[in-house]
Amino acid sequence: MSFFEAEFPRAIGFQRTGGPTFNTAIVAVQSGQEQRNRPWQHPRAEYSASLITPASTIGFTDLFIEQLRTFFLLVGGMADGFRFYDHLDCTATNEPMSLVSGSIYQLQKTYSMGGRTYVRPIYKPITSSVVDYKGVALTPPVVLSVSGGTIVSTDHTTGQVTLSGVSGTPHASFSYHIPVRLTSDKFEPEVQPSSSGNRIIHWNSLGLIEVRPPNY
Repeated sequence: MSFFEAEFPRAIGFQRTGGPTFNTAIVAVQSGQEQRNRPWQHPRAEYSASLITPASTIGFTDLFIEQLRTFFLLVGGMADGFRFYDHLDCTATNEPMSLVSGSIYQLQKTYSMGGRTYVRPIYKPITSSVVDYKGVALTPPVVLSVSGGTIVSTDHTTGQVTLSGVSGTPHASFSYHIPVRLTSDKFEPEVQPSSSGNRIIHWNSLGLIEVRPPNY
């Protein structure tokens, strides 16, 4: 088991449903009251991506399916995790960083509303070291920048940043991926004929689920 530091095909990721999911245990008693237990501090994202291609794009489709098959084989189905770009959850702006030890800080994202605050560690920032599924270096929409110190190094595999000259609490703006794995060991797109003589390819249940450190 390992982690593939490459981004899942973004065009498929855009056609998806899903997001963060908690695992709340609810016990209802006879009086109508209920007890709720939240065993997870952080939610676990789950997605269902879809690929539906019209027959008119058959040349592109064959190439795309071949690349997707290659990606599937490289991660071994459910075996290895990889990076997923969630278009609805991918950037952080001027976020305070938490001290890990010495001069090492952890990237994180803060959500606040109505007096409540939730802080989520970010482990897979997008830097110039990160590539897409074709092996091409990504250009992050928001380049990692830090106020309150100078960046010595950024570990794109853990989200830990080494700083120097820190004054107060350093803040960072950056883009990030969600670490996920596939939920099936089967590569099973559906192929249907079309009236044009080409074929239409469907894959409506390509499941992805978030993986957490250190069990990547």
